[in-house]
Amino acid sequence: MQSYIEKSTGAKLPIRSQLENDGRPEIVVGAGRIAAGLGVTSEGLGHDAFFIRTVGNRLVILGRDDPRRRDTGSCTGPARDDPRCVSVHAREA
Repeated sequence: MQSYIEKSTGAKLPIRSQLENDGRPEIVVGAGRIAAGLGVTSEGLGHDAFFIRTVGNRLVILGRDDPRRRDTGSCTGPARDDPRCVSVHAREA
């Protein structure tokens, strides 16, 4: 995510393992102790689903992958008819 933001905006966001509490906006990615401390967990979230929530000045993004499937791309909905969209699914036996 850091590289995509840098490519699109020119800003390289620092990656930290804890919240700074300095009043600046922060992006929290993934279910873990930081997201849980903000009251956001993956509880009740279906497989291959995600949350995007704001908590104060923080953006929390977390998801729950289906452990039986590994995707390198996703083409669903209207995107599946786009010839530029490529979806590769590898299922574990």
